[in-house]
Amino acid sequence: MSSPQCGLSDGAAAPIPTITQAMCVPGPDEVVRSIRLAQQRFGPFRTVFIGTDADDYHPQLERR
Repeated sequence: MSSPQCGLSDGAAAPIPTITQAMCVPGPDEVVRSIRLAQQRFGPFRTVFIGTDADDYHPQLERR
């Protein structure tokens, strides 16, 4: 996402973002952490569907 709410604007006079880039484009560690938290709450998953138009972190998710 290259939009102002993610702090990724083109440098124009944008307000200080309240949403960080990591929130909009989480890294593999954050994705795995979020999945683990969901599994603790809802039970083990047999399948995790990845919906993205960017890096899907598929190799990192398979290793963990």
